Amino acid sequence: MAFSAPTRDAVREFHAAALAAGARDKVSPRVCPEYHENYFGGFVYDPDGLNLEAVCHLE
Repeated sequence: MAFSAPTRDAVREFHAAALAAGARDKVSPRVCPEYHENYFGGFVYDPDGLNLEAVCHLE
């Protein structure tokens, strides 16, 4: 499941808050050019093992 974030900082905040709440890191926030040049995402696994992501499509 992906959540749209308004800024790259919001992606970083989502990722940090998820880790603090017990999620496991999948991909630390970064540009993911395999999706498109401005795709900035941070990925975690929640306690049930579900993949969660916050993504910003802006530069």
